[in-house]
Formats: sequence, C-alpha cells, structure tokens
Amino acid sequence: MVFLTIDIHNKIFQAIDIHNKIFQAIDIHNKIFQAIDIHNKIFQAIDIHSKVFLGIDIHSKVSLAIDIYIKVFLAIDIHSKVFLTIDIHSKVFLAIEIHSKVFLIIDIHSKVFLAIDIHSKVFLAIDIYSKVFLAIDIHIKVFLATDIHSKVYLVIDIHIEVRTPLIIRGSPKAINNHIYLEVGTNKIQTHPTTTRHLQR
Repeated sequence: MVFLTIDIHNKIFQAIDIHNKIFQAIDIHNKIFQAIDIHNKIFQAIDIHSKVFLGIDIHSKVSLAIDIYIKVFLAIDIHSKVFLTIDIHSKVFLAIEIHSKVFLIIDIHSKVFLAIDIHSKVFLAIDIYSKVFLAIDIHIKVFLATDIHSKVYLVIDIHIEVRTPLIIRGSPKAINNHIYLEVGTNKIQTHPTTTRHLQR
C-alpha cells in the first residue's frame, strides 16, 4: 500500500507502506520529518533549516542525532558498542567499545585523547598539536594516529606494559617497574588514492 497526501501551497505529508513500513512526513517550506522501518527499524527526523535528528536501528542498534548547523551527536551500537559524540564547530568526543573495550575521546581543535582496551589493555592519549601520552599493555595490535598537519603517531605493542599518567621526554625510562616512554613523530607521504608509506 502507498498512501500519499499532498498540500502543494503549504505542506506535503506522505505515508508509505511497502513490504515493510515506511512512514514519511514532509514539510517543504519549514521542516522534513521522516520515520522509516525497513527489515529492522530506522527512525529518522530531519529539520533541514535548523537541525537533523536521526535514529537508526539496523541489525543491531544505531542511534544517530545530528544538528547540521551547530553540533553532531552520534551514538552507534553495531554488533558491539560504538558510541560517538561529535560537535563540529568545537570538539569531537568519541567513545567506542568493540569486541572488548575501546574508548576513544577526540577533541579536534585542541587534543585527541584515546583509550583502548582490546583483548588486552591499551591506553593511549594523544595531543595532536604537541605531545603523545600513552599507556600500553597489549599483544598484537598496531595503532596509528595521524595529525592532518603533518604528524603521524604510531604505537606498536610488543608484550610490554607501558603506563604513564604524563609524558616523559627522551628515551624510555623504567620507574616503579613500569616503562615510561614518548612515542616518536613521523611524517606521512600520501598518494591521491592511498597512503604509500611512512617516512621518519
């Protein structure tokens, strides 16, 4: 079934049901509100001139809230848990949990703070414009964090434990049975379609 109601001079309201359920409500001159349910659940609410709020549930749970002109707030849960909060004009805060625990916090205009726990423990904090703070305890992972302005921070785990609440410059130091180090900075070469390689 397809149900359509149109008011040309003011508003357009449309309701559609095809195989599953698609419900759509449109207000052209002001706002667009849309709700969709296909195979699973997709709920979307859009306000073109001001904000966009989107909620999606596909196979798992995906909840998205977007404010185009101000902020973008995104919360995603797919097979595992991915929680993302974005504020375009100021900061980006990201929290991710996948298979084990992966927690990521990003602040675009100032710092990037990353905390990861995958199969073992990886705690990484990155400050794009200045330093790299990290605490690592992993077995198999290689983590790469890039700074658009020319810096690339590469972290590779090798069966060691690295914990540091603050950065310590220079070569690695052992303090209280823990290894303290600062990740080196590399430069990255790019290809129009792919990253070719890293360069010291």
